[in-house]
Amino acid sequence: AQIGTTSISSRGFWTAAHCLTSIPWFANPGGSGTSYASSYSHRNWNGYADIAYFTINTSSHSAYTTFYGDSLTTPRQNPSSYTFAVATDYLCHRGETSGQRCGTVSSTSYAPTWSNACNGAICQPVFVRVNGAGQDSGDSGGPWYYTNGAGTNRAYGIHKGGTYPGTTPTFSVYSKLLYRPLETRLRYNY
Repeated sequence: AQIGTTSISSRGFWTAAHCLTSIPWFANPGGSGTSYASSYSHRNWNGYADIAYFTINTSSHSAYTTFYGDSLTTPRQNPSSYTFAVATDYLCHRGETSGQRCGTVSSTSYAPTWSNACNGAICQPVFVRVNGAGQDSGDSGGPWYYTNGAGTNRAYGIHKGGTYPGTTPTFSVYSKLLYRPLETRLRYNY
């Protein structure tokens, strides 16, 4: 699950930068399971973000302007912009392993403390912590969003990590889109 994006000269998607051990793929939102090769382009993996941008070959297929959030079969239109969360917002993420998980924002100035969370840099208090929203290995890179099913879609960030099943308290952490690679922007409606 990724959010479609564009740069000056390419189309692609955002995912977590720490997932760079292999080249990720862009899944066809038509539900066919078709995947396409992608290429790493830009990343911010430091004390402020964990976001990478991968390009896809748009000469052989379309770069989609949708994402899968609250449904595996019904894609949602990318929002026209990203927004910032405030404490008590109720947000969701779509993880490849755990599916949709939702919770309440408890901090918009969280600094992750797990080992190598910020690629050797000191994590700054700029990440968002969401309580009650579990996650599992393989969920990194999925979108954090709000959708009401009536056409209101808001992008908030890219999933970074959190606690694992059976751990208390349960929480997840995401990178704000403000700290995305500056060469990229959200892709929508074109």
